[in-house]
Amino acid sequence: MKASESADVLISIPAEIFVCCLHGKCNKGGYVATQTQQSDLQMIQNQPPCFENQSRGTAQQHSFDHCNDQQYFESLTMRADRVLYESKELIRQTSGLQVQTTALLKKMEQRTGARFHAEFHERPDLVKVNLHSALTWVVDAALQVTGSDMANLQLVDPLSGDLYIAAQYGFSRPFLDFFGHVHEGSAACGTAFKRRDRIIVEDVTQSPIFWRTNALEVLLDARVRAVQSSPLISRSGAILGVVSTHWSSPYCLSHHEKLQLDFLARTFANCLECSNFV
Repeated sequence: MKASESADVLISIPAEIFVCCLHGKCNKGGYVATQTQQSDLQMIQNQPPCFENQSRGTAQQHSFDHCNDQQYFESLTMRADRVLYESKELIRQTSGLQVQTTALLKKMEQRTGARFHAEFHERPDLVKVNLHSALTWVVDAALQVTGSDMANLQLVDPLSGDLYIAAQYGFSRPFLDFFGHVHEGSAACGTAFKRRDRIIVEDVTQSPIFWRTNALEVLLDARVRAVQSSPLISRSGAILGVVSTHWSSPYCLSHHEKLQLDFLARTFANCLECSNFV
């Protein structure tokens, strides 16, 4: 093999082989340093260390990526800890707010109960002397308790057993004529009277109580979209009437509103019974 051919072959193999050959320690591939020309070896030695630079660059890139991964992981950990802390703080604040709200509702209920007691129990003549004023007061109280737009109070007719409107607020004549006397089981008030329990209709257009009935048309003409009816049940268990509130848009009673209505209905029913009106 000629020297020029050997140089061509040597150029195509790794440079570290030539380093060993220059020290007489390698004869890989059947070649030794004495078989090369000095100029070829000088050219090879002067070549840039590509492999070494690539290895060093790869190691640096791995180190940089590892550093970035570690920083990203630490950032995620800090964010997760912060979210966990904020969640715990929110739960703590919510629990405190719930306790405060419960105490406030209890205080409001006690104040309302005291007011009702003062109006009725300490003034038994309110019902006996002026029944209309007492009925109107109950309607006003129901409006305030529920924030409704309209309300009425029905009593039981002792002759027919039907419900008749004794006091009302916000209704026009067509409504008053149609619901002037309600049979047991009819509409929301008649259903409450029959079941001896509150009836809540959050949307009259979606309730089976009013489906395909003339009552639905009358309610919609009166701009009524929601209604609740609570029976007036006295201490003896007698049902003396029904108090109903109406809203011009779909509505859902809160738990506190239900408690207030129950107290109002029960208190007034007891006063009616004690007054010997029924």
